Amino acid sequence: MNRAEMRRLAKQKGKKTRTYTLTQEQIDKLKYETVQRAIDVTRALMVAVPANILSHCYWEKTAKKRMPTFLSECESLYESIEAGTISINELIQDTMELAGLQSEYFDRLKEDKELWEGLKMGE
Repeated sequence: MNRAEMRRLAKQKGKKTRTYTLTQEQIDKLKYETVQRAIDVTRALMVAVPANILSHCYWEKTAKKRMPTFLSECESLYESIEAGTISINELIQDTMELAGLQSEYFDRLKEDKELWEGLKMGE
């Protein structure tokens, strides 16, 4: 290591960590925006994955005709969950029964009693 590199390294080590001061309002706004972005991405993925599978594997010839109705039904179901008309765990139970499906994810959700009870928003 030459002298210039040693000086550069020493200079970087000597720099202080920057500290920023934010108001509670700014923090709340950042939290809200972050949560909203996460919700938007999650919701888009929750629709995009099944829509792609249905389009490419099951509805190859009729996807353009059927997809708008499917997406509308998905949006309606999400709104019902948000309104409390149906709870998330009711939806999970129904999905498991319809599909005859056992999933480690569903099982872990049920084992987490605190979370599972918290998902009963609609009841």
